[in-house]
Parts: sequence; C-alpha cells; structure tokens
Amino acid sequence: MKSGFNAARESWEWSHQQAMKMLAEAKKRGLRDYMLLAMAINTGARISELVEMTTENIIWNNGKVWVDRRKQNKKECLQCGDIKVPKCLKGKRKGEKACRTCGSKHLQRAHVRDEIFVHEDFISKLKHYVKRMRIPPKGWLFPRANKTGSISSRWANKIFDFCAAKVGIKVKGRNMHGFRHHYAFELMRSGADIGTIQAQLGHRSLSATQFYIHAVHRRKTVKKMGAFL
Repeated sequence: MKSGFNAARESWEWSHQQAMKMLAEAKKRGLRDYMLLAMAINTGARISELVEMTTENIIWNNGKVWVDRRKQNKKECLQCGDIKVPKCLKGKRKGEKACRTCGSKHLQRAHVRDEIFVHEDFISKLKHYVKRMRIPPKGWLFPRANKTGSISSRWANKIFDFCAAKVGIKVKGRNMHGFRHHYAFELMRSGADIGTIQAQLGHRSLSATQFYIHAVHRRKTVKKMGAFL
C-alpha cells in the first residue's frame, strides 16, 4: 500500500497543457504572480525557498539559479562549523542541544546553497521581469505590493489556489509544493538520469529521488502490457 505522501506525489503528474493554463491565469493577476509560478515550474524549488529569493540568487551569465536549502533537523555549529544533527544534553534543560563534534551549544539552523540549471529562455524572462518590476540589486524577487519585504508562503499558496480554481483543478489537498513533484516527473520524462534529478531537486537521500524513477517505470510497464478485457 502506498503512503499518503507517495500517493500525493503521483497525483501531481500534470500535463504540459495544465501547467501552461495555470501560468496564463497567473499572468492575468500580474507579472509577479506569473513569475512566481514560472519559477516554481522551471526550478522545482520549495515554496519556502521561492519566497526568500533575491536577485542575488540568479546567475545571469551561466543560466543558473542558486537555491538556499534549509537542512531539516540539522544545525551548524558556530564554533567548529560542522553541520550535523545535534545531540540532546542529558539532565539539562529540556530541548537543550550541543554539537556532536566539539560540544558547543552555539548552534544555528543549517542551510546549503545549491545551483539549479535553467533554460536560457527562462533567464531572459527573469531579466525582463526584474527590469519591468524595477527590482533593485539584492532586492526581493517576489516583493509585496508595498515593497516592504517578500511575499509569505501563505500568500504564495493563495495565488496557486486562485489559478488552480480558474483552470478547473481541484485545490483540496494540493498546494505550491506540487510544482516540485511535477518538475521531477518532467525531468524524468525528458530522459534525465537519477543523478541529474537528485542534483536539480537538492535531495540529500537518493531514496527520495528514486520514487520518481519507479513511478514512471511502473506506468510505462502497465501501459505497454495493456488491459485484459
């Protein structure tokens, strides 16, 4: 039996036409909303990574987008620099943790910066977007209407809900994260090997990437076998 998470991932095997319809609806709302969905579809970045992007995340000359990925359950030691799951201190205050290497309690949330290769046409669109929106150097890529900061993850999901409803896609149980699964399946259909998919998605564990490989292979096998009626 499939877990709920794996079943949800397979439900995001959208067609190219559906993705294009959502982009068209987002464009009617405004250039910022259009580029937000376009960035999600073209990079597979998580929603938390999207809303924290600035113009510094774009490598204009090399066709790359830098994505700051937070490492779940891992902390960076400010003393020795190691990034590991910290150890809990026994007999100490509840929740107090320390570095496994040096024992320091000076920790911060760990994150790494990954590069994602994107198509040159998308980079051109980004250049036009930044110029049209008059986004300053180091400015938020998806700013609020009052320019005081970046939009929130909650607001990004509202944009998704609106566009999905407009094109007739059921919103219940779905959110912006679905574009990440859609991106992974598109990479697989394009013939990308498992190493490329893992690098583009920023997976630390290969088992997370293998799900997409197995799902596509299962569907191809069943389709080739045909139905017995």
